[in-house]
Amino acid sequence: MPGWLKVVLAMVAVGVIGLGVIVGGTVWFVGAHKDEIMGAAKETSAAGETFGRSHDAQGCLDEGLRRLAGVDGLTEEVKNNVWTSACLKVSRKTPGFCDGVPSTAEILGTVTWRKARCDAHAELDGQRCQRFMAVWQGECQRGGAR
Repeated sequence: MPGWLKVVLAMVAVGVIGLGVIVGGTVWFVGAHKDEIMGAAKETSAAGETFGRSHDAQGCLDEGLRRLAGVDGLTEEVKNNVWTSACLKVSRKTPGFCDGVPSTAEILGTVTWRKARCDAHAELDGQRCQRFMAVWQGECQRGGAR
């Protein structure tokens, strides 16, 4: 067996083992902390619903964007998106809230729309903002905020 092939096979083996460790570790972590994770999700969702009951969809979106600016890390970002989604689901409808929001099936339209919205919020991290816009888009696609 040529030396280069041994190196390639060794690299593949290390990659497969590394991937197995990552997946296994993730499964273990989620299993060990699922009650804590679910409790935090329910608490965050309830807080979003409380806010949403006294605001319209635009108010939920504005507050979600305001909160997003202070988010630090993926966990906090996910909590903010859960909060905003829960808020939008129970909020009063805002006329025109979904005007111009493309379906998620329209890939080019989605990319263009999200970029334009995030360009208007330069204070936000681009990737974080793009993921937040998916909440708005999803709510419009669901038909809830129209």
